[in-house]
Amino acid sequence: MLFYVSTQPKKRLGGIIFYSCCKFEKKYANQDIMKKFRFVFFQCLWTLFLCGAATAQSIVNAVVVAPEGSSAERDIVLGIEKAFSDAEQSVSVQTVNESCSFLNGKKQAKEIAALSPDFVVGYTCALSAVSAQNEYFKAKIPYFAVLAVDPELTALKNRNVFRLSINTEKQFKPFADMLDEQYRGKRFLILKDGDVRANRFAEMLEKTLPEGSFQTLDLPTNHLNQNIKKLEKASDFKADYIIITSLSPKQAVRLVSRVREAGLKTPIIGLNVLKTADFNRMTGSLKHEIYFMDAVGVRHLADTAALIASMRFSGTEPSDTLLLAYAAAQIRMQIPKDKQELNTRNTPFDTIAGPVVFDDFGDMVELPPQALYKWHENAYKIAE
Repeated sequence: MLFYVSTQPKKRLGGIIFYSCCKFEKKYANQDIMKKFRFVFFQCLWTLFLCGAATAQSIVNAVVVAPEGSSAERDIVLGIEKAFSDAEQSVSVQTVNESCSFLNGKKQAKEIAALSPDFVVGYTCALSAVSAQNEYFKAKIPYFAVLAVDPELTALKNRNVFRLSINTEKQFKPFADMLDEQYRGKRFLILKDGDVRANRFAEMLEKTLPEGSFQTLDLPTNHLNQNIKKLEKASDFKADYIIITSLSPKQAVRLVSRVREAGLKTPIIGLNVLKTADFNRMTGSLKHEIYFMDAVGVRHLADTAALIASMRFSGTEPSDTLLLAYAAAQIRMQIPKDKQELNTRNTPFDTIAGPVVFDDFGDMVELPPQALYKWHENAYKIAE
């Protein structure tokens, strides 16, 4: 027998064709043999065409953009495939090696958009993540960011962008409140890098923290020696923590470098920009005593316990990135496949991490609980 029935979509196609051919053969058994053969043959071809088209339509095409061979690439692919498998749906995942530059990221996104995938997930680099969004918007391709935190990603209100990581700018108030509530009595040295958004963050800190508990320093770019001298002098303030207000990984690394070059060993604390792959790559061994605020990993949520147990049983230890990719795939399955239908703002989606609603910008309306993390070489964990 050439065809058989299976629960798998591609094998099920063969079963349908076999059944159809047999049905037509039985119905026309008394007709002229050549007429019968031609009729059955073309009926089988037509059935093959229809079923093949239906099967092709049922497969969702995803593109994962991340550094080739990285843990991010592996985890995002696993998360997407697991979500579709659990939903008994078919998905084809193609990986693209992320180009970490603004111009190349834009060019790469244009090439991906030409493939017309059903959705794109990934990006670890701020420059490529931001430059890619307009190309996907023009092609009406849903774009899920599970690692990018740069505020510029959602600043344009592109309706195809869905950010499952936390927009750094939305951390300003929670961060200031955390310091005020949990670190009262501590002294802080606030470092500004000259960026408008960083200045806004610094102003919020100055309004929130008790008077006399902080000192603020402006450390603009291209003032290396002056900045080091300012920091050396500021050591007299005897701060318990140095706050990096930067929203850019590059600027954050610059300030961290100046602090250590000035001989200050004071713990450094900042927003989730200090967690990014860009920051990790550029700081190298400079991450001693560096803390950052970020969402409590979805691995710690009760809703993810069953999935985590299932994956561990199969030999996979799921990361937060994997689980966020799983959630992104779940959301994509709830959006009509027609790319014209992207009216998804302020609409609740059911995910492994609970209901998720996106605002007009594409950021999550309800931020997950956040905690303070500490770097340990090239890994981090919740600070004790």
